[in-house]
Amino acid sequence: MRGLKNAGYFVIVGFFLVISLVTVSGHSWPSQPPTLVLFAPEIQGLTVRINGVALPGSPGTVISRIYWDWGDGFRGDQWFVASHTYASPGTYTVTVTAFQSDGLSTTKTVTVYLAGGQPPSLTLFNPEIRGLTVTINGVTLPGTPGTTIVRIQWDWGDGIREDRWFAASHTYSRAGTYTVTVTSFQSDGLSTTRTVTVSLKEENKPPVVDFSYSPPTPRVNETIQFTDRSYDPDGSITSWRWEFGDGSTSTLSNPSHSYSRPGTYTVWLYVTDNGGAAARASKTITVGEANRPPYYLFPVYLNLTVGETSSVQLRVIDRDGNIVSERITFEYDPSFISVSADGRVTSLREEQPGEAGTTVGASVNGVPVSNRTVIRVLSTNYRIPYRWVVGNHVAWYFPEEIKGENLSRFVEQYEILRASEIAYEIQSRLLNLQPFNGALQIFEVEIQEEGKFCICGVAGMNPIRLGWTITGNEWKNCFLVPYISPRAPHWGVFFHELGHNFLLASENFHKTLGKAWVYLEAIATAMGLTTMRFLLSGPYSLGAAAVSSMEMLAQQDEQRMLDKFQKWLQAGADFKVLEQVPGPGPDIVDGMWLYYRNQRPFDFAKRFFTPLRPQYYKILEPIINKMRPGDEHTIFAALVSAALGQDLSLTFLQDYHYPLNISFFNEAYHVFLTIICSVE
Repeated sequence: MRGLKNAGYFVIVGFFLVISLVTVSGHSWPSQPPTLVLFAPEIQGLTVRINGVALPGSPGTVISRIYWDWGDGFRGDQWFVASHTYASPGTYTVTVTAFQSDGLSTTKTVTVYLAGGQPPSLTLFNPEIRGLTVTINGVTLPGTPGTTIVRIQWDWGDGIREDRWFAASHTYSRAGTYTVTVTSFQSDGLSTTRTVTVSLKEENKPPVVDFSYSPPTPRVNETIQFTDRSYDPDGSITSWRWEFGDGSTSTLSNPSHSYSRPGTYTVWLYVTDNGGAAARASKTITVGEANRPPYYLFPVYLNLTVGETSSVQLRVIDRDGNIVSERITFEYDPSFISVSADGRVTSLREEQPGEAGTTVGASVNGVPVSNRTVIRVLSTNYRIPYRWVVGNHVAWYFPEEIKGENLSRFVEQYEILRASEIAYEIQSRLLNLQPFNGALQIFEVEIQEEGKFCICGVAGMNPIRLGWTITGNEWKNCFLVPYISPRAPHWGVFFHELGHNFLLASENFHKTLGKAWVYLEAIATAMGLTTMRFLLSGPYSLGAAAVSSMEMLAQQDEQRMLDKFQKWLQAGADFKVLEQVPGPGPDIVDGMWLYYRNQRPFDFAKRFFTPLRPQYYKILEPIINKMRPGDEHTIFAALVSAALGQDLSLTFLQDYHYPLNISFFNEAYHVFLTIICSVE
C-alpha cells in the first residue's frame, strides 16, 4: 500500500465517533449504503422515543437525512433522538430510512406495542407536622397490568423538588402555608398527581427563666424585691408562680417577700408563655439575722509616718456616734499596714509610686460596715484636727484648720453639709436609687504631699476621697479653693464624684455607658452639672454665699466644655480624640451634652437619666445583651436623641464621625423613648 491521502473526519450528534475515510492511490472503493442501527424504543404512555446510529457507508459521503414513517400516517424527517405521540393504543410498525449524500439509503423497521393502560392510583395520608418538618406517607399502585411505579416526584411548594419514596420528609426554612404536589409515575409513562396543603407554625420555644432579688444579703423581716428577668424567644410570658421556700407563693411578675426566720431558702420561679410552654429556675437566698442600722468605721482618715502606730483606735460606730461593742474583724493589705485587735494601725512601709495610701475595712459579726478608713503614709504626721458632721444622707470628715487657717468657717458659710444633702436627694430622684444601701455617703478630705501620688477626687467607694496637698499652693486641693477669695467649695468635684457613686450603683449605666471611660467620666460630670442647676433653680433657699459660688462655677465649667466641643468640631471632629485615655474626650462629650440640653433646658436632663433607673433594667436587658465592644457610642447617641426627642443619628454619623451601628441605634432609641414617655 502506497501513499495515504485525502483523510476526512465526521462527528455524529449524540456520539463522539471519529471516522477515517481513506482513498488508496490508484484504487477506489465501491459505493456502500449507510449503516443504520435502531435502539430499543422507550415508551411512556402513548409517546415513543427512538434513538440510534446512522453512519456513511461510502468514503466522502455524509448522512443527509433520516426519514420516519410512524405507521399511523405520520411521516417526516427527524434526527436522533426522534419522538412521536400516537392518538390511541395499538401495534405500530415504525419504518426508518437513513439517506446518504450519494443517494444510497438503508431502511430498518421496529414494532411498538402501546397498551393504552390506566394511570397509577395514589393516596396520600394526613401529614405529620413537627415544628417546621413535614412527613407524608401514602400508597401508590400501578393502574396497568405489567407496569411498575418507577418514581414518585415531590414538589414541596418552597422551590424544592425531588424524587423520594414513601414516607417522605422535608424541613422548611420558615413558617407558612405550603401546597405539596406529589406525582406517581408508571413504567408506561402514565402518572397521577395529588396535592396536600400544610400550615406550619414556628415551634414554640420555651421561656428562658431568670430572676434577681434585692438586697443581695437580706435579713429577717426585711422586704426583698424579686424581679423577673425571664424572656420568651418567640412570644411573651403570660403567667408566673413563685415559691419562696418557706411555704409562701405569689403569682405576681415582680413580687416582694420577707422571711420571719434566718436561714437558707430555695426560691423557684415557674413561668408559662403564650404558647403554653413552661420553664422554671431556682436560686438560693440566705437570710441573715434581723437587720440593724448601718455601721461605720471611724475615724475615716489617718495620717501616719513609716513605722508609726496610730494613737487612736479604729472603732465601729452607728450614725449617732455610739461605739459598737460586738465582734469586729478588720480587713487590710498586710504588706502595707497592720491592724491590731484593738484597732490600732501601724504603717509598715512608704507609699510606692502610683499609690495613694491604702484602706481598712471592717465587719461586725461577719457583716461589712458601710465605709472604709483611708490611711496615708507621709513624711510627717501633721496631727491636723478633724471634724465629723452628719446629715440625713451625707457626712463630712474634714480638717478643722490647716496651717492656722480655720476651714470650719467655710464649711458653715457655704452650707456645704446642707448643699451636699440636697445634692444627694436630687441625684437619688434622678436615678431612683441610693448607693451603699442607703448608708451615709461620706466625704473625706485627706492630706497628701507633693512628690507622692496625689488625688483630686476619687469615688467608687465610701468615702468619697478629696485630696489636699499640704506642701503645695492654695490651689492644690479639691476641697476649698480661692476662685472666690479667700476660699470657696469645689462644688464641681463634690457633685461629680457623688454622681460617680450614684451611676455606679445603677446596673443600667454600668452595663451600657459605664463600659467606656469617656462616658464614665462625662456622665458623672453631667450629673454634677445637673445637680448644680437644680440646686440653683429649686426651692431650697440656700444662702447667698453658696448660690453665688455655685453659679460662678457652673457657668465657668459649662462654658469651658461648650468651647472645647466647638473647637473639636472646628478642627474636624476627630472621633479618636474622644477615646484618648487620659484626654479631652470627657469635656468634649460634656460640651456636646450641654449643647443639646440647652435646646431643651427644662427637662432634657431628667429625660436623659430616666432610662438609667434600675426599675427599667428588664426593658433595657435585650439591648444590653446585644451590645458589642464600641456600642457604648451608639447608646450615647440614642440616649441623647431620646432625651431631645429627635433622631440625631445622621448628625452623630456625619458631623461627629461616630461609628454608629444604625440598626442598633434605632432599636435603642425607640426603647429609650418608650421608657421616657411612660414616665411623662
